[in-house]
Amino acid sequence: TVRLNPESWIAHNNLAVDLSHEPGSRDEVIAHYEASLRLRPNHAKAQYNLAVELEKVPGRIDEAIEHYEAAVKYDPSLGLAHLNLGALLSRIPGRQADAIAQDEEAVRLVPDSAEAHYNLAIELWKIPGRNADVIAQYQEALRLKPDLAEAQYNLALALVKEPDRAAEAAEHFEAALRLRPEWPEANYAYGILLSGPLGRLPEAIGHLEKAERLQPDNPHVHYNLAGAYYRTGRLSDAIRELETTLKLAPGFEDARGKLDMLRRQQGN
Repeated sequence: TVRLNPESWIAHNNLAVDLSHEPGSRDEVIAHYEASLRLRPNHAKAQYNLAVELEKVPGRIDEAIEHYEAAVKYDPSLGLAHLNLGALLSRIPGRQADAIAQDEEAVRLVPDSAEAHYNLAIELWKIPGRNADVIAQYQEALRLKPDLAEAQYNLALALVKEPDRAAEAAEHFEAALRLRPEWPEANYAYGILLSGPLGRLPEAIGHLEKAERLQPDNPHVHYNLAGAYYRTGRLSDAIRELETTLKLAPGFEDARGKLDMLRRQQGN
């Protein structure tokens, strides 16, 4: 025990592990991991466990990063340490390249982790020219865990950017909305796809109307719904939506120009 062996790194480590299962004991857990690491700093698993605890404490993310970095330094095979470190580094301005390197290592070490593939895809999305890699990583994440609604949605967005893959994108929007039917952004993005490349206007209107109900203060939803109404001959409804657009965003000049044009049509 720690009382009998206060200079025993393993006693502090084992006590921290036991206490980690007790609610409300995080401060003690952290204290004992820190004591253990003062005595044996190259214990990679303790570095990892301490980082996990510190990550949960507001204001201690930088310390968590330091301990994850120590964990992978002392044991580069700790896949979960790479995974968690990559996720934290992605939040730090200027550390994107480091985050990607950690995510790539996590994918290599724990290839069956949907989270690892998902995190890597998120970071690669930020880099121009990597869309094919983004798609591949989301596809692998979904092969491992098909009920990841965010991965379904993000994969759909990536597929929209590829020529001739609109139908695949639609499948993933549909999958995302089966999992989260009340998702305003997914309804909106799917509505745009349906009204554009796929030309399925009645379905597009249904999703845009739902997005409008869920996000009534979003001028872009009203603007695109107006366009879909106009293309199906619903002139009055289109005018109403453009008027709402301009109430929400008075500087939306495209909406103002279209509204003037539709009002002239209505007057003829």
